[in-house]
Amino acid sequence: MSVVTATRYNAIQTKIANVLGTGSGDKGYGQALTSTQESAGTVINATHLNNLHADINKAIFHQTNGNTSAINTLAAGDIIEETNGTTKKGWAQYEAEATVAESNRLTANASNMTTTSKLTIQRTTAWGGSPDSINATWTVGFASADAKRNYFNAGGEVRIASALSGGSGSKGTSWANLLSAVGTVKFGRTATTSTGSGDETSVGNVDMSGSHQQIFQHDVGSGVYGENDFNITARDNNTTTLEFIITFNDDDAGDQTGTGGPVDENVGGTLTVTVSSFRANNASGVVNADPTFTTTNGLN
Repeated sequence: MSVVTATRYNAIQTKIANVLGTGSGDKGYGQALTSTQESAGTVINATHLNNLHADINKAIFHQTNGNTSAINTLAAGDIIEETNGTTKKGWAQYEAEATVAESNRLTANASNMTTTSKLTIQRTTAWGGSPDSINATWTVGFASADAKRNYFNAGGEVRIASALSGGSGSKGTSWANLLSAVGTVKFGRTATTSTGSGDETSVGNVDMSGSHQQIFQHDVGSGVYGENDFNITARDNNTTTLEFIITFNDDDAGDQTGTGGPVDENVGGTLTVTVSSFRANNASGVVNADPTFTTTNGLN
């Protein structure tokens, strides 16, 4: 049997609270805690350990999509030992598993995440000749600065996909192929990536300031329409709100296609930008609320 001070118990509780609770910096999922700090002189019993178990298990479940196997709950009358690798009810086991949760705090198992489409922004009128460039702007607002930080700490992303359908001609085909090749752009905590091709960046939520920064860009690269590209920028409007701008640049000035002068075709069809929330959403682990998505400029 081991006599454990409140200081030692509270050290474990602080570690897991920083991971599962509000935390600060790169720690914190924004979840309610079952365990609490205990005052000096408190007799630590099975209930206290089981509360710790619940909190540690939630963090581990979020990270792995499985319950912890490194520690076990206790029953009334169980002896809380210094260490026991068989029963997995010792202080050393609880300390070690809290450290595992802390070390893996920025890992989220995909099975515990949910994607929800939030905005569909469309343009059905032709563009590319006049205007040459069009853009859409939207905001993503969180309940608080902590909620914004917790959303991304838990693996949350703002996801952006673009597509052109129903167009005609070689320029329309070029744009449709460009957008299809990119796939889905994923703005996360420390980087912006895509499921396809394009210029990814190491710019994410932690890098935001009051000025727009380019987070993603892709162009045709070569050929008749090699000048055309699109890019996405983002900034913090304030401590709780992100702003994104996606710009489609039809910089092709026209090319010789036969007799007569160069022809600069318009881009017809339906251009669609879909913005989604990718968030932690498993009651056995971590659940973050969806932020509020608002279109402020619709492909003009």
